[in-house]
Amino acid sequence: MFKINYKINIGNNRFSSDNSSQLLDLETSASLNVPAHFCRIVLDATITLKLGDEVKIELGYDNSLNRVFTGQVARFEQGIQTISIESLGSLSALTTARFNLLYEKQTAANIVSDILKRLNIKTEQIETGLQFATYILGDNRNVCEQLQELAQRCGFDFYANEEDKAVFKKYSPSLTHELKYGVQILEFEQTTAPPVRDGVEVYGESPVGQGQSEEANSWLTKKTVKGKAGKSAGNVLRLIDASLRNKRLAQEVAENLMNAYNTHKRGKVRALGAAEIKLGDALQIAQMPTSSQNCTFKVTGIRHRLNGHHGFTTEVLYESYL
Repeated sequence: MFKINYKINIGNNRFSSDNSSQLLDLETSASLNVPAHFCRIVLDATITLKLGDEVKIELGYDNSLNRVFTGQVARFEQGIQTISIESLGSLSALTTARFNLLYEKQTAANIVSDILKRLNIKTEQIETGLQFATYILGDNRNVCEQLQELAQRCGFDFYANEEDKAVFKKYSPSLTHELKYGVQILEFEQTTAPPVRDGVEVYGESPVGQGQSEEANSWLTKKTVKGKAGKSAGNVLRLIDASLRNKRLAQEVAENLMNAYNTHKRGKVRALGAAEIKLGDALQIAQMPTSSQNCTFKVTGIRHRLNGHHGFTTEVLYESYL
């Protein structure tokens, strides 16, 4: 039998399973679809802390610990004997930031890196992505929405890892974690459905069509630049994007968006605590009663829970693609 282990740092306060346990409840959550990772801690303790204090959480068994959350105190409620602390990752700053910016002849990596630098957000891995003759960010929408949109156009994921560092890259898992029915799996749900889009059409503007270079202004041409993926009839997504100045770029964006909509299966599995599973990893489900449920999936969300009632459990959200 493995012993559940944890370490919690909140500002100058330290808690661990080695000491007399003051932890009443712990929950962490991370998702590719939600920019700010979240953590809630309830302690039977009186401590001194302040908004903005750094929070680090490690979970595991025996002498094996894995970092599952890094962030800052965003809110806390203090009673006579207990305190409830809510923390957020640094990417939460993207949900309130709004910029008016024009980038010329820049890659997606350059655009993302510049914005994250402006907001003092640390980075782990920023892949190059597409290159744009011009790319505009407007203050009509928050930065988070626009960077997620840029990631989709490049066929990338954009999220923060467990160290609270930004990642902007194509899905290419280096680790695959296996969960087996009757061994680790406690609950299982899976939905199989057709893709939500039958096709994608992307329209840009191209001065190249009139013999001009990509530096020319978009009003110099009447020729349509179009990228197409999937079917032309049915539930087709049609977008106009003036940043796409040639057919090659429009076609690549259309294909990337179509791949994102090609989700075939999605679901969630709750298992015995598995702190080693991270965003960007792959999940292999095995030994299920129905063989079609055995497959390898993309991890899209993780939720860890630790308390005296449930013990240590991990819920993983996943998707697979056609």
